[in-house]
Amino acid sequence: LNNIVYTGIRTNDFKYIKKLTKHPKDPLKEIDEILIDLNNDKLENINLVNNQEYSDTLNFFRKIHKSRIDELGLSKDQ
Repeated sequence: LNNIVYTGIRTNDFKYIKKLTKHPKDPLKEIDEILIDLNNDKLENINLVNNQEYSDTLNFFRKIHKSRIDELGLSKDQ
């Protein structure tokens, strides 16, 4: 693939985005996932993935994301 593929989950409070594929020309190679607090970051500039205060929220979205990817047959493990 020549494209970078992202998937995401959005609630009223958070947006979670996960990169499914990588590309050598990806300008954001070091970022594989993003968690945004939509209530406290209206411009969506702050990635909370490395913020320990949001670790439970991040794990919640990771679990849902994995389940959905598996259901859709998009898992790399298959």
